[in-house]
Amino acid sequence: MAGEPGVGIADWVSAVNASYGAVWLRLIALLATAGALLTWVWRARIDAELRDPAGQRLSRAWAIGGWFCPIVQLWYPLVVMEDLWRAGRPDERGSLVRYWWYALLAYVVLLVAIRLESLGDVTIPTLNTVAVYSTVSLLVLCVSAACLIRVVRQITRWQSAAGPLPA
Repeated sequence: MAGEPGVGIADWVSAVNASYGAVWLRLIALLATAGALLTWVWRARIDAELRDPAGQRLSRAWAIGGWFCPIVQLWYPLVVMEDLWRAGRPDERGSLVRYWWYALLAYVVLLVAIRLESLGDVTIPTLNTVAVYSTVSLLVLCVSAACLIRVVRQITRWQSAAGPLPA
């Protein structure tokens, strides 16, 4: 930003501080959400396995481990969620599960694009491009979150309506 007209050190420090604040808020929200989601996945997976053991394509360990293992994390969480959906309603297609997953992958692609755009010199056009990518990524993340909320509620409703687990 050196040499840009009207941009002083105070402006730069203020922007950096605001950026760090946003990063920390995002990280805290991500960790809280991930913890709640993974707890729900684990419990829903146990319930689905007890109701329909043959309908689960992955082991119970992969229901959680698949989120963290490189490469397979690109599709194992989708498989787990589709299996949970099918355990509740085998006659219904889980299109909503796929919408959630594709929106989440689009969000990750946008994060990579933001990172790549940020690698060069910091200029006003670069910051404008990053701002646009960031805004679009937030909208895509909101779509993914809305789909996930509906998926979790639906699977929970189906599992609750199914009654007590078989002995």
